[in-house]
Amino acid sequence: MSGDAQQAAARRLQALARHVQPGGSELAASPAAAQYASATGQPSSYARVHGTVSRTEPLWCPATVEEGPLADVVYEKAAEGIARVRWPA
Repeated sequence: MSGDAQQAAARRLQALARHVQPGGSELAASPAAAQYASATGQPSSYARVHGTVSRTEPLWCPATVEEGPLADVVYEKAAEGIARVRWPA
């Protein structure tokens, strides 16, 4: 792997790690964390269309299910070429 590819991979992993590690992270202080997580380090097409993406650490909180057990949702391709949701019985 070339040096550029290694830097791109490290940048992407640092951006991902900041979102999956609850609480403070030493990665947030890293200079690479302030750059874009794209392979080139440049804004992605999403960032170009929607603007700067927030790089702040997420707030993690527990979630509860109050309406009974969760169920699988099946998405099928309908004749119109769009997704159709089928709820299992």
